[in-house]
Amino acid sequence: MTLKYLCPQHRETILSSPMQAKHYWQLWLNQGTNRMDQRDWQQATAYLGSCFEVAEWLLQEPETDSKGGLPHLDRYMVSGHYLAECYDRADQHEQALHYLLTVHDTLVKYVRQKQSQYWLLRTHLDISLTMICRYRQHHGAFKGFYDCCRETQLYLRLCTH
Repeated sequence: MTLKYLCPQHRETILSSPMQAKHYWQLWLNQGTNRMDQRDWQQATAYLGSCFEVAEWLLQEPETDSKGGLPHLDRYMVSGHYLAECYDRADQHEQALHYLLTVHDTLVKYVRQKQSQYWLLRTHLDISLTMICRYRQHHGAFKGFYDCCRETQLYLRLCTH
């Protein structure tokens, strides 16, 4: 289960417009990473969690930015990985793993549903698997790690064809 970071009032206001959501996504990503640099884990997770929640919502919205802006899937992966990193640095390793696997599962679903260009997804899956393997190096294998790796390798092969 993914936590909710935005209060109902902010959720309604910010998620009423993709343009506004993108603005707050960038603002909160910057504030969250700044708080991480200051080792203020509580504030960092609040900002990055809100950022991730916005990115989750944006995945349901059509891509409309023709000016070369960051695609929704990229926003989702970036904010999810930062959030996981923040939880990991705060010694909340289970939460970190939760967000790494949540992001990875979403990427795998995109491949299964062919919802994005495969060549883009290959890079995303590579990055995601690298983050999961890094987690394993620091904290040891977790239940389902090897299955996750095998399944991802299958999808990576699919993405190259």
